[in-house]
Amino acid sequence: MKSVRGIVSDMPFASLPAAAAWRHQDARSGFEVVFFHLLDDGYRIDGCTTAVEDGATWIVDYQIVVDATWTTRSAHICGRSASGTRSAVIEADGGGTLAGRRDARAAPGRMP
Repeated sequence: MKSVRGIVSDMPFASLPAAAAWRHQDARSGFEVVFFHLLDDGYRIDGCTTAVEDGATWIVDYQIVVDATWTTRSAHICGRSASGTRSAVIEADGGGTLAGRRDARAAPGRMP
């Protein structure tokens, strides 16, 4: 068994695929697609998920940057539903703390 950051796995993890997609089931009905981009010091993960949950439809676009140890360096998230558009930006300060800001007035379809 291999332990990476406290997670034990029997499956070796050589490299990420260029993309992945999956269906949401049970708690919600939806679909998610993600693209992995190799960076000099980690990965940029671009994704989008859409679903219907308890009769409400929503969509979330996200971009997450992780370093070589899979520590989150930043995340840009934009969600839309019938109630409006919300966005958040979370960035690591380099000292182990994440700081964030939200903008409830983000333009539809735009990441901050």
